[in-house]
Amino acid sequence: MIDKVGGWIVIDTSYAAEPSVVFDRDRVKEFAPIHRRKTLTHPSINSAVTIAAHAVRLSGEPHEEIVYGPAQSIRLSALPIHGVDAVHGVQVWLGFTDEEPTGPRTVEGWSYDPNEKMTYHGPGVDKNVLGIDEPRPAAVAVPQYFHQFDRFERELEAGQFVSAVGEGAVPEGHSFDGDVELTDGHGVQRTIHVTARGVGIGTEHPMVRGLLHDISDIQPPSGYFERRLARDMAMVMGTTHGVGQYDFTTQMVTEWLTDPPAPLHRWKTAPPQYHPDECPRICDALQPLKDGRSEYVEMTVRLRFSDTDWIPATLGLRAAHAGSRGRGLLTVRPATPT
Repeated sequence: MIDKVGGWIVIDTSYAAEPSVVFDRDRVKEFAPIHRRKTLTHPSINSAVTIAAHAVRLSGEPHEEIVYGPAQSIRLSALPIHGVDAVHGVQVWLGFTDEEPTGPRTVEGWSYDPNEKMTYHGPGVDKNVLGIDEPRPAAVAVPQYFHQFDRFERELEAGQFVSAVGEGAVPEGHSFDGDVELTDGHGVQRTIHVTARGVGIGTEHPMVRGLLHDISDIQPPSGYFERRLARDMAMVMGTTHGVGQYDFTTQMVTEWLTDPPAPLHRWKTAPPQYHPDECPRICDALQPLKDGRSEYVEMTVRLRFSDTDWIPATLGLRAAHAGSRGRGLLTVRPATPT
């Protein structure tokens, strides 16, 4: 009797020229070619999977067919994984014709705009990955979801990746992957495998596109809560300032440990624009932190949001990890113009 072999594979199609397997039945894979799978790897099947992935990416619609192999007929079922702007991936179930596909994996599409410094969530991210029931705009600032993270070991590398995509410093299709442990809006701890590709690199509008895949069933959360501990410490200390985790590479706050006070509270949902006259002075002030000559700098600058006038604000930045690719803690408070 032939054993059942049916299972799901997840294909990242964010970089259309190179669809890549990022999950194969019960294990994560690092952007592998379609033919590098564990089972059902006859060339005719690989060809059918490749054609189906391209077809679903273009149509955004499910696809089913029977693939007639040399020794056994195979059922192929393919489902689109939608981002906000395109199909970012395809889930493909492969098995014998007498097998019924199991429920699909929880995989959703996401994008990041390095110019706007905003993330765009596909239609299922909030509900199926983050456990957020209330509807909200597709465009979200990084702190709006980083506050749910409990552990992200490759956070610094993720910042370097999106910065390099924005600067055009890497080739088209450059990739990143890593695991995030988070607690969703219903208190459920999850392990999310993040994949990303850089597209449009070197153009006026580069983008990061990828997938968020819940792999808690094969890789349960570790139970370590480094980020949650930092939030709790900030709350216990108490402050009238906003306190945020700051990434030197992307030059943005990734998470607010305590909320910025009014009128700077808009910073929670959108990054500010700095006054053009301030930018050289900010860069000069940050340089001693980046090269390790100083641990703390403070300055008063003018910034604004899309619906405000210029706001004078005092910023203090303390380096936790020195270097241009380091990070630190940013404190913000309103200031009286000098």
